[in-house]
Amino acid sequence: MLGLNLQDLLGSIIAIILFPIVTMVPGCIIGWVFDLFNFRKRSLMAKYLISIVLSNATMPIFAYLVSRFLSINFLAILLTVSTCIALIIHIASLVATKNRPALLSFTKKYAFLLVGLWV
Repeated sequence: MLGLNLQDLLGSIIAIILFPIVTMVPGCIIGWVFDLFNFRKRSLMAKYLISIVLSNATMPIFAYLVSRFLSINFLAILLTVSTCIALIIHIASLVATKNRPALLSFTKKYAFLLVGLWV
């Protein structure tokens, strides 16, 4: 018997669903607001990669400071609001450029696979 109960399984599923919110959304907002690495002019794949890197660089200390000095509930509210803002930014950039995401080349697929495995 693995010793895995329903509560552990549900907690793991929730963590998997919420993982992109912590690993990508804050980086997307930071990259767009400050236009780091010409974020607004990059391709969709490059935006995702830059977002992941920026989130990994900033999110641990930000989450610690907010939860330490305010509360974990306030952090959850901030993440929810930032997810909505990131979705608006993403949709607005797609509408502004009037292009659909192109099919990925072999190199981009390989890069995305490597980043996915790294995360």
